[in-house]
Amino acid sequence: MVKKLNYLLPTHQSPDGHGGTVWSSLSASGGRSTESRIGRGHLTLRRASQKRFVLAAVIFVLLAAAAFFVALALLKSAPKDLRVTVLDVGQGDAIFVEFPSGSRWLIDGGPDEGVVSQIDRLIAISDRRLTGVILTHPHADHVTGLIHILRRYKVEKALLPSATHTTSEYLTFLKELRAQNIQTTPVNHPFVWSGSEGQTSWRWEFFYPERDFTEPVQDLNAVSVVSRLTFGEQSFLFMGDAPVEVEKLLMAEGRNLRAAVLKVGHHGSASSTSDDFLGVVRPQYAVISAGAGNPFGHPAPATLKRLQAFGAHTYRTDKHGWIQFKTDGKTLTISSAR
Repeated sequence: MVKKLNYLLPTHQSPDGHGGTVWSSLSASGGRSTESRIGRGHLTLRRASQKRFVLAAVIFVLLAAAAFFVALALLKSAPKDLRVTVLDVGQGDAIFVEFPSGSRWLIDGGPDEGVVSQIDRLIAISDRRLTGVILTHPHADHVTGLIHILRRYKVEKALLPSATHTTSEYLTFLKELRAQNIQTTPVNHPFVWSGSEGQTSWRWEFFYPERDFTEPVQDLNAVSVVSRLTFGEQSFLFMGDAPVEVEKLLMAEGRNLRAAVLKVGHHGSASSTSDDFLGVVRPQYAVISAGAGNPFGHPAPATLKRLQAFGAHTYRTDKHGWIQFKTDGKTLTISSAR
C-alpha cells in the first residue's frame, strides 16, 4: 500500500539532505495521523483544481465577451454604402472616404490636430487603422493634420506629389512616414485603381500630377493631386487646390471629369473653378472647404455665382459644418452638421 501511494505525495528534505515522502515520515507516527493527512491533502488538491477550472472559465468568458463587443463595434462602424465626408477643419481641406468593405482613405488633414477628433467620431474606437492618406500638396493647411493622424492611427499607405518643399510641417510629415515605414507612392503619372463592392464596381482615377517636380515650384497649388472616384453610377471629383491652369490641362487631355459631386478647388477662390471647367464637370453638388471669417475671402463671390449659374447645390463647411455623401452606387444622400 505504501508503494502505491508514494507517487501521489510530495517529497521533503530531511536535515541530512536525503529525500523521502510524507508517507514515510508519517508512517512511524501511526496509521490514523497518516490517513487524516492524506485525506486533507486530496481535499486541498481538489479545491485547487476547482479554483483553477473556475478561473479558466471566467477568463474564457471575459475573452469571448470582449471579442463579441469588438466584432459588434466593427460591424456597427462598417458602412453599407460608400461614404465621403468633407470634414470641418476650418481653413483647410480634409476628406474622409470609406468603402463598404472598410477600406478608409483620408485626403489631406487640415491645418491642425482638429482632424483627429473628427475622425474619432466616424470610426470605432477599437479600430484605429486607415488604409492610406493622400496629400494633395505640401501647404500647411493640408499637411499639418496628417502629422497628427500618422501619430494616432495605423496608416498603411501614403500618396503624395513629388515636389520639393522645405517647410517644417512638410518635413515633419515626411519624417513620420519614414519613422513608421509607411509605404509611400509618388503621384507622378496618371493611374487607376479599380475593384468592386458586392455587385457595385468602383474606379479611382488619378489624373494629375503627370511628372516629378524636381525643381522648386513657385505655386504649390499647381502640383495638387487631382482624382475622380466613381462608385457605381455616382462620381466625386477631388481638386485639391488646383488652379485654372490645371483645369485647362485636364480638359485639353480629354479626361473624363464628369462628376455628381465636385470638391471645389482652392477653397472656392477666384483662381479655380472656371466656367469652361464647370461646363465639363456639370456637378449636381459642389462642396467648399473654408474657415469662417478666413482672411482670404474664401469662397470668392465670383466662384459662388458661377456655381449657382450652373445649377450646382453648394455646401460650405464654414456654414454647414461637416458634409457627408452616402451612395449605394445608384442613389446619393447628403447630410451635414447644420
